[in-house]
Amino acid sequence: MLLGFGVDLVVHEQARHLQGLGHDVRVFTAKADHRMERSYDLHVLSEVVPGFYDYTSRSAIRSFLKSRLASDVDIWILHTPPFYAWVADIEAPVVFVEHGSPPGHLFDNGTAYHLWRLMHAHHAEDYGRLRSGDAILSISKYIENTLPEEVRAYSTVLHHGADHYRRAHLGERLRFRFEHGVGHDDVLILWVGRMQFDLDEQPYKGFQSLLEMLPSIKRLREDIKIALLGKVSEEDAARLARMGVIVLPNVPAGMMGTAYAAADVLLNLSQWEGFNLALVESQFQGTPCVAYNVGPHAEVTAPGRSALLVSNADEVLPALKSLVSNAALRSEMRDHALAFVKAFRWEENARSLESLLVQSMHRARGGRRRPRSEWGLLRVPVPSRCDQSGQAFVPVIDWAPV
Repeated sequence: MLLGFGVDLVVHEQARHLQGLGHDVRVFTAKADHRMERSYDLHVLSEVVPGFYDYTSRSAIRSFLKSRLASDVDIWILHTPPFYAWVADIEAPVVFVEHGSPPGHLFDNGTAYHLWRLMHAHHAEDYGRLRSGDAILSISKYIENTLPEEVRAYSTVLHHGADHYRRAHLGERLRFRFEHGVGHDDVLILWVGRMQFDLDEQPYKGFQSLLEMLPSIKRLREDIKIALLGKVSEEDAARLARMGVIVLPNVPAGMMGTAYAAADVLLNLSQWEGFNLALVESQFQGTPCVAYNVGPHAEVTAPGRSALLVSNADEVLPALKSLVSNAALRSEMRDHALAFVKAFRWEENARSLESLLVQSMHRARGGRRRPRSEWGLLRVPVPSRCDQSGQAFVPVIDWAPV
Protein backbone atom coordinates (compact mmCIF):
# COMPACT_ATOMS: atom_id res chain seq x y z
CA MET A 1 0.00 0.00 0.00
CA LEU A 2 1.53 3.25 -1.20
CA LEU A 3 -0.17 6.47 -0.15
CA GLY A 4 0.64 8.29 -3.39
CA PHE A 5 -2.26 6.41 -5.00
CA GLY A 6 -5.91 7.39 -4.49
CA VAL A 7 -7.37 4.00 -3.57
CA ASP A 8 -4.52 3.33 -1.14
CA LEU A 9 -5.24 6.62 0.64
CA VAL A 10 -8.92 5.65 0.93
CA VAL A 11 -8.02 2.23 2.38
CA HIS A 12 -5.63 3.85 4.86
CA GLU A 13 -8.16 6.41 6.09
CA GLN A 14 -10.99 3.91 6.42
CA ALA A 15 -8.74 1.37 8.17
CA ARG A 16 -7.32 3.79 10.71
CA HIS A 17 -10.72 5.25 11.54
CA LEU A 18 -12.37 1.83 11.89
CA GLN A 19 -9.48 0.82 14.14
CA GLY A 20 -10.13 3.96 16.15
CA LEU A 21 -13.75 2.89 16.58
CA GLY A 22 -12.52 -0.25 18.34
CA HIS A 23 -12.40 -2.77 15.50
CA ASP A 24 -9.56 -5.18 14.72
CA VAL A 25 -8.62 -4.08 11.21
CA ARG A 26 -6.24 -6.05 9.01
CA VAL A 27 -5.23 -4.74 5.60
CA PHE A 28 -3.86 -7.23 3.07
CA THR A 29 -2.08 -5.81 0.06
CA ALA A 30 0.25 -6.74 -2.80
CA LYS A 31 2.95 -4.33 -1.64
CA ALA A 32 3.35 -1.82 1.14
CA ASP A 33 5.51 0.92 2.56
CA HIS A 34 5.95 -0.29 6.13
CA ARG A 35 7.44 3.06 7.14
CA MET A 36 4.03 4.76 7.03
CA GLU A 37 2.43 5.49 10.37
CA ARG A 38 -0.66 3.41 11.03
CA SER A 39 -2.73 2.01 13.86
CA TYR A 40 -4.00 -1.08 12.01
CA ASP A 41 -2.28 -4.31 10.97
CA LEU A 42 -0.78 -4.24 7.47
CA HIS A 43 0.23 -7.46 5.74
CA VAL A 44 1.80 -8.14 2.34
CA LEU A 45 0.14 -11.18 0.79
CA SER A 46 3.40 -12.86 -0.24
CA GLU A 47 4.58 -12.64 3.37
CA VAL A 48 1.40 -14.25 4.68
CA VAL A 49 1.61 -17.07 2.13
CA PRO A 50 5.15 -17.36 0.72
CA GLY A 51 5.17 -17.26 -3.05
CA PHE A 52 1.66 -15.76 -3.28
CA TYR A 53 1.97 -13.41 -6.25
CA ASP A 54 -0.77 -14.66 -8.58
CA TYR A 55 -3.87 -13.09 -7.06
CA THR A 56 -6.13 -14.86 -9.54
CA SER A 57 -5.01 -18.38 -8.59
CA ARG A 58 -7.95 -20.10 -6.90
CA SER A 59 -5.68 -22.56 -5.07
CA ALA A 60 -3.44 -19.76 -3.77
CA ILE A 61 -6.46 -17.70 -2.69
CA ARG A 62 -7.90 -20.66 -0.79
CA SER A 63 -4.54 -21.28 0.91
CA PHE A 64 -4.45 -17.64 1.97
CA LEU A 65 -8.03 -17.71 3.28
CA LYS A 66 -7.10 -20.70 5.48
CA SER A 67 -4.08 -18.89 6.94
CA ARG A 68 -3.99 -17.83 10.57
CA LEU A 69 -4.41 -14.15 9.74
CA ALA A 70 -7.33 -14.59 7.34
CA SER A 71 -9.32 -17.55 8.63
CA ASP A 72 -11.10 -15.67 11.44
CA VAL A 73 -12.05 -12.52 9.51
CA ASP A 74 -15.72 -11.65 10.13
CA ILE A 75 -16.26 -9.47 7.05
CA TRP A 76 -14.18 -8.51 4.02
CA ILE A 77 -13.92 -5.15 2.25
CA LEU A 78 -12.68 -5.57 -1.32
CA HIS A 79 -11.47 -2.43 -3.05
CA THR A 80 -10.10 -3.29 -6.48
CA PRO A 81 -9.63 -6.04 -9.04
CA PRO A 82 -8.33 -8.72 -8.98
CA PHE A 83 -9.50 -8.93 -5.35
CA TYR A 84 -13.17 -8.47 -6.26
CA ALA A 85 -13.12 -11.99 -7.71
CA TRP A 86 -12.18 -13.43 -4.31
CA VAL A 87 -15.88 -13.39 -3.44
CA ALA A 88 -15.99 -16.79 -5.17
CA ASP A 89 -14.01 -18.30 -2.28
CA ILE A 90 -14.78 -16.07 0.70
CA GLU A 91 -17.45 -17.52 2.99
CA ALA A 92 -17.84 -14.42 5.20
CA PRO A 93 -19.86 -11.41 4.02
CA VAL A 94 -18.17 -9.17 1.45
CA VAL A 95 -18.45 -5.42 0.87
CA PHE A 96 -17.34 -4.32 -2.59
CA VAL A 97 -16.05 -0.75 -2.75
CA GLU A 98 -16.99 0.36 -6.25
CA HIS A 99 -14.56 2.94 -7.65
CA GLY A 100 -15.68 2.54 -11.26
CA SER A 101 -13.63 2.46 -14.45
CA PRO A 102 -13.02 5.11 -17.14
CA PRO A 103 -15.01 4.67 -20.36
CA GLY A 104 -13.24 3.12 -23.31
CA HIS A 105 -13.41 6.13 -25.65
CA LEU A 106 -10.81 7.90 -23.47
CA PHE A 107 -8.14 5.31 -24.41
CA ASP A 108 -6.65 3.63 -27.43
CA ASN A 109 -8.70 0.73 -28.79
CA GLY A 110 -6.61 -2.03 -27.20
CA THR A 111 -6.75 -0.50 -23.72
CA ALA A 112 -10.44 0.33 -24.15
CA TYR A 113 -11.34 -3.25 -24.97
CA HIS A 114 -9.24 -4.60 -22.07
CA LEU A 115 -10.92 -2.25 -19.58
CA TRP A 116 -14.35 -3.11 -20.94
CA ARG A 117 -13.78 -6.84 -20.53
CA LEU A 118 -12.53 -6.36 -16.96
CA MET A 119 -15.47 -4.19 -15.94
CA HIS A 120 -18.13 -6.40 -17.46
CA ALA A 121 -16.55 -9.54 -16.09
CA HIS A 122 -16.66 -7.80 -12.71
CA HIS A 123 -20.35 -6.94 -13.11
CA ALA A 124 -21.28 -10.35 -14.47
CA GLU A 125 -19.19 -12.71 -12.37
CA ASP A 126 -18.44 -10.88 -9.10
CA TYR A 127 -21.83 -9.20 -8.70
CA GLY A 128 -23.50 -12.34 -9.96
CA ARG A 129 -22.30 -13.95 -6.72
CA LEU A 130 -23.87 -11.41 -4.37
CA ARG A 131 -25.46 -13.02 -1.31
CA SER A 132 -27.85 -11.74 1.32
CA GLY A 133 -25.07 -10.43 3.57
CA ASP A 134 -23.00 -8.83 0.84
CA ALA A 135 -23.08 -5.13 -0.08
CA ILE A 136 -21.72 -2.60 -2.54
CA LEU A 137 -20.29 0.70 -1.37
CA SER A 138 -20.41 3.20 -4.25
CA ILE A 139 -18.06 6.16 -3.84
CA SER A 140 -20.52 8.52 -5.56
CA LYS A 141 -24.08 8.59 -6.83
CA TYR A 142 -22.61 8.79 -10.31
CA ILE A 143 -20.81 5.48 -9.79
CA GLU A 144 -23.95 3.87 -8.34
CA ASN A 145 -25.83 4.84 -11.49
CA THR A 146 -23.27 2.98 -13.62
CA LEU A 147 -23.99 -0.31 -11.86
CA PRO A 148 -26.25 -2.88 -13.51
CA GLU A 149 -29.77 -1.98 -12.46
CA GLU A 150 -30.29 -5.45 -11.00
CA VAL A 151 -27.64 -4.95 -8.28
CA ARG A 152 -28.24 -1.31 -7.32
CA ALA A 153 -30.37 -2.43 -4.38
CA TYR A 154 -27.14 -3.74 -2.83
CA SER A 155 -25.48 -0.32 -3.14
CA THR A 156 -24.99 2.45 -0.59
CA VAL A 157 -23.40 5.75 -1.65
CA LEU A 158 -20.63 6.91 0.68
CA HIS A 159 -18.45 9.87 -0.23
CA HIS A 160 -14.80 9.99 0.74
CA GLY A 161 -13.49 12.38 3.36
CA ALA A 162 -11.54 15.53 2.55
CA ASP A 163 -9.67 16.04 5.80
CA HIS A 164 -6.72 13.66 5.35
CA TYR A 165 -4.30 16.55 4.77
CA ARG A 166 -4.06 19.02 7.64
CA ARG A 167 -5.46 22.46 6.88
CA ALA A 168 -2.51 24.80 6.31
CA HIS A 169 -2.34 28.14 8.13
CA LEU A 170 -1.60 31.47 6.49
CA GLY A 171 2.09 31.50 7.39
CA GLU A 172 2.63 28.11 5.74
CA ARG A 173 0.76 29.24 2.65
CA LEU A 174 2.85 32.40 2.27
CA ARG A 175 6.13 30.58 2.94
CA PHE A 176 5.33 27.93 0.31
CA ARG A 177 4.61 30.64 -2.25
CA PHE A 178 7.81 32.53 -1.41
CA GLU A 179 9.95 29.36 -1.63
CA HIS A 180 8.63 28.69 -5.13
CA GLY A 181 8.96 32.21 -6.46
CA VAL A 182 5.32 33.24 -6.20
CA GLY A 183 4.85 36.81 -5.07
CA HIS A 184 2.15 38.11 -2.76
CA ASP A 185 0.19 39.67 -5.62
CA ASP A 186 0.82 36.87 -8.12
CA VAL A 187 -2.04 34.52 -8.99
CA LEU A 188 -1.07 30.86 -8.68
CA ILE A 189 -2.96 28.20 -10.63
CA LEU A 190 -2.36 24.63 -9.46
CA TRP A 191 -2.84 21.42 -11.48
CA VAL A 192 -2.49 18.01 -9.78
CA GLY A 193 -1.85 14.71 -11.52
CA ARG A 194 0.65 12.44 -13.23
CA MET A 195 2.82 14.20 -15.82
CA GLN A 196 3.88 12.12 -18.84
CA PHE A 197 4.72 13.66 -22.20
CA ASP A 198 4.96 10.26 -23.88
CA LEU A 199 2.93 7.10 -23.27
CA ASP A 200 0.48 8.89 -20.98
CA GLU A 201 -0.98 6.12 -18.79
CA GLN A 202 -3.97 8.23 -17.72
CA PRO A 203 -4.95 10.28 -20.78
CA TYR A 204 -8.35 11.10 -19.30
CA LYS A 205 -6.69 13.16 -16.54
CA GLY A 206 -6.06 15.94 -19.04
CA PHE A 207 -2.29 16.50 -18.96
CA GLN A 208 -2.03 16.71 -22.76
CA SER A 209 -4.90 19.20 -22.81
CA LEU A 210 -3.13 21.24 -20.15
CA LEU A 211 0.02 21.42 -22.27
CA GLU A 212 -2.03 22.80 -25.16
CA MET A 213 -3.65 25.40 -22.90
CA LEU A 214 -0.50 26.63 -21.13
CA PRO A 215 0.34 29.50 -23.53
CA SER A 216 -3.23 30.81 -23.39
CA ILE A 217 -3.36 30.52 -19.59
CA LYS A 218 -0.17 32.52 -19.25
CA ARG A 219 -1.69 35.33 -21.31
CA LEU A 220 -4.63 35.76 -18.92
CA ARG A 221 -2.55 38.22 -16.88
CA GLU A 222 1.12 39.16 -16.52
CA ASP A 223 1.57 38.02 -12.91
CA ILE A 224 0.09 34.55 -13.34
CA LYS A 225 2.05 31.52 -12.17
CA ILE A 226 1.29 27.88 -12.94
CA ALA A 227 2.34 24.97 -10.72
CA LEU A 228 2.05 21.29 -11.64
CA LEU A 229 2.09 18.81 -8.78
CA GLY A 230 2.41 15.05 -9.07
CA LYS A 231 4.46 12.09 -10.16
CA VAL A 232 6.90 12.99 -12.94
CA SER A 233 10.20 11.73 -14.31
CA GLU A 234 13.31 13.91 -14.03
CA GLU A 235 13.38 14.31 -17.80
CA ASP A 236 9.76 15.45 -18.03
CA ALA A 237 10.17 17.73 -15.00
CA ALA A 238 13.11 19.48 -16.68
CA ARG A 239 11.11 19.85 -19.88
CA LEU A 240 8.22 21.42 -17.99
CA ALA A 241 10.53 23.80 -16.16
CA ARG A 242 11.86 25.01 -19.52
CA MET A 243 8.24 25.78 -20.43
CA GLY A 244 8.11 28.24 -17.55
CA VAL A 245 5.97 26.37 -15.04
CA ILE A 246 6.67 25.46 -11.43
CA VAL A 247 7.14 21.70 -11.10
CA LEU A 248 6.32 20.11 -7.74
CA PRO A 249 7.41 16.47 -8.07
CA ASN A 250 6.56 13.81 -5.53
CA VAL A 251 5.35 16.19 -2.82
CA PRO A 252 5.21 14.38 0.56
CA ALA A 253 1.81 13.91 2.18
CA GLY A 254 2.71 16.38 4.93
CA MET A 255 3.05 19.18 2.39
CA MET A 256 0.06 18.41 0.15
CA GLY A 257 -2.37 20.55 2.12
CA THR A 258 0.04 23.49 2.03
CA ALA A 259 0.40 23.17 -1.75
CA TYR A 260 -3.37 23.32 -2.22
CA ALA A 261 -3.67 26.23 0.22
CA ALA A 262 -0.90 28.18 -1.52
CA ALA A 263 -2.80 28.15 -4.81
CA ASP A 264 -5.41 30.73 -5.75
CA VAL A 265 -7.22 28.36 -8.14
CA LEU A 266 -7.16 24.61 -8.77
CA LEU A 267 -7.47 23.67 -12.44
CA ASN A 268 -8.71 20.12 -12.95
CA LEU A 269 -9.07 18.87 -16.52
CA SER A 270 -10.06 15.28 -15.82
CA GLN A 271 -12.67 13.91 -18.21
CA TRP A 272 -13.64 11.06 -15.90
CA GLU A 273 -13.52 10.37 -12.17
CA GLY A 274 -15.35 8.07 -9.81
CA PHE A 275 -15.06 10.72 -7.09
CA ASN A 276 -12.13 13.16 -7.58
CA LEU A 277 -10.15 13.58 -4.38
CA ALA A 278 -8.29 16.60 -5.77
CA LEU A 279 -11.48 18.66 -5.84
CA VAL A 280 -12.37 18.04 -2.19
CA GLU A 281 -8.73 18.35 -1.09
CA SER A 282 -8.58 21.76 -2.73
CA GLN A 283 -11.88 22.93 -1.24
CA PHE A 284 -10.76 21.75 2.20
CA GLN A 285 -7.95 24.30 1.97
CA GLY A 286 -10.35 26.99 0.72
CA THR A 287 -9.08 26.98 -2.87
CA PRO A 288 -11.80 27.31 -5.54
CA CYS A 289 -11.75 24.97 -8.54
CA VAL A 290 -12.30 25.00 -12.28
CA ALA A 291 -13.26 21.57 -13.63
CA TYR A 292 -15.39 19.84 -16.24
CA ASN A 293 -19.00 19.15 -15.32
CA VAL A 294 -18.62 15.39 -15.70
CA GLY A 295 -19.25 12.33 -13.55
CA PRO A 296 -19.53 13.12 -9.85
CA HIS A 297 -18.10 16.66 -9.98
CA ALA A 298 -21.45 18.30 -9.24
CA GLU A 299 -21.73 16.01 -6.18
CA VAL A 300 -18.33 16.83 -4.71
CA THR A 301 -18.40 20.60 -5.31
CA ALA A 302 -20.92 23.37 -4.89
CA PRO A 303 -21.25 24.40 -8.55
CA GLY A 304 -21.05 28.14 -9.05
CA ARG A 305 -20.10 28.69 -5.40
CA SER A 306 -16.99 26.65 -4.59
CA ALA A 307 -16.20 25.59 -8.17
CA LEU A 308 -16.84 26.65 -11.74
CA LEU A 309 -17.85 23.58 -13.72
CA VAL A 310 -17.56 23.91 -17.49
CA SER A 311 -19.06 21.89 -20.31
CA ASN A 312 -16.16 21.84 -22.76
CA ALA A 313 -12.59 22.98 -23.39
CA ASP A 314 -13.74 26.29 -24.90
CA GLU A 315 -15.20 27.29 -21.53
CA VAL A 316 -12.06 26.59 -19.47
CA LEU A 317 -10.17 29.84 -20.19
CA PRO A 318 -13.18 32.14 -19.59
CA ALA A 319 -13.83 30.38 -16.27
CA LEU A 320 -10.18 30.75 -15.27
CA LYS A 321 -10.15 34.39 -16.32
CA SER A 322 -13.19 35.18 -14.18
CA LEU A 323 -11.32 33.87 -11.13
CA VAL A 324 -7.76 35.07 -11.72
CA SER A 325 -9.01 38.61 -12.48
CA ASN A 326 -11.32 38.90 -9.47
CA ALA A 327 -9.82 38.56 -5.99
CA ALA A 328 -13.18 39.29 -4.37
CA LEU A 329 -14.79 36.38 -6.22
CA ARG A 330 -11.97 34.07 -5.15
CA SER A 331 -12.46 35.14 -1.54
CA GLU A 332 -16.22 34.56 -1.73
CA MET A 333 -15.71 31.12 -3.28
CA ARG A 334 -13.11 30.28 -0.63
CA ASP A 335 -15.75 30.79 2.07
CA HIS A 336 -18.24 28.63 0.18
CA ALA A 337 -15.61 25.90 -0.32
CA LEU A 338 -14.75 25.75 3.37
CA ALA A 339 -18.43 25.56 4.30
CA PHE A 340 -19.35 22.98 1.66
CA VAL A 341 -16.53 20.55 2.39
CA LYS A 342 -17.41 20.23 6.07
CA ALA A 343 -19.67 17.31 5.09
CA PHE A 344 -16.69 15.33 3.75
CA ARG A 345 -15.07 13.90 6.88
CA TRP A 346 -13.32 10.56 7.24
CA GLU A 347 -14.69 10.08 10.74
CA GLU A 348 -18.24 10.23 9.38
CA ASN A 349 -17.25 8.03 6.44
CA ALA A 350 -15.96 5.39 8.87
CA ARG A 351 -19.07 5.55 11.06
CA SER A 352 -21.30 5.06 8.04
CA LEU A 353 -19.08 2.22 6.85
CA GLU A 354 -19.24 0.66 10.32
CA SER A 355 -23.04 0.76 10.18
CA LEU A 356 -22.99 -0.87 6.74
CA LEU A 357 -20.67 -3.63 7.99
CA VAL A 358 -22.89 -4.36 10.98
CA GLN A 359 -26.01 -4.51 8.80
CA SER A 360 -24.28 -6.87 6.37
CA MET A 361 -23.22 -9.22 9.14
CA HIS A 362 -26.73 -9.25 10.60
CA ARG A 363 -28.22 -10.09 7.20
CA ALA A 364 -25.66 -12.83 6.68
CA ARG A 365 -26.44 -14.42 10.04
CA GLY A 366 -30.17 -14.16 9.63
CA GLY A 367 -30.56 -15.11 6.01
CA ARG A 368 -30.16 -18.36 4.16
CA ARG A 369 -26.69 -18.76 2.71
CA ARG A 370 -27.24 -19.65 -0.91
CA PRO A 371 -25.04 -22.50 -2.09
CA ARG A 372 -22.77 -21.62 -5.02
CA SER A 373 -24.88 -23.77 -7.30
CA GLU A 374 -27.69 -21.23 -6.84
CA TRP A 375 -25.65 -18.11 -7.46
CA GLY A 376 -26.99 -15.87 -10.22
CA LEU A 377 -24.77 -14.45 -12.92
CA LEU A 378 -25.19 -11.32 -14.96
CA ARG A 379 -24.91 -12.71 -18.46
CA VAL A 380 -23.00 -10.14 -20.46
CA PRO A 381 -22.23 -10.70 -24.15
CA VAL A 382 -18.57 -9.85 -24.82
CA PRO A 383 -17.71 -8.82 -28.39
CA SER A 384 -14.82 -10.56 -30.10
CA ARG A 385 -13.12 -7.30 -31.00
CA CYS A 386 -13.21 -3.56 -30.30
CA ASP A 387 -14.73 -1.24 -32.86
CA GLN A 388 -12.67 1.68 -34.15
CA SER A 389 -14.44 4.30 -32.09
CA GLY A 390 -13.85 2.50 -28.79
CA GLN A 391 -17.32 3.66 -27.71
CA ALA A 392 -19.58 0.73 -28.54
CA PHE A 393 -19.20 -0.97 -25.17
CA VAL A 394 -22.79 -0.84 -23.93
CA PRO A 395 -24.07 -4.42 -23.86
CA VAL A 396 -27.54 -5.60 -22.96
CA ILE A 397 -27.38 -7.14 -19.50
CA ASP A 398 -29.75 -9.87 -18.42
CA TRP A 399 -30.17 -11.19 -14.90
CA ALA A 400 -30.55 -14.95 -14.96
CA PRO A 401 -29.95 -17.91 -12.66
CA VAL A 402 -27.07 -20.22 -13.46
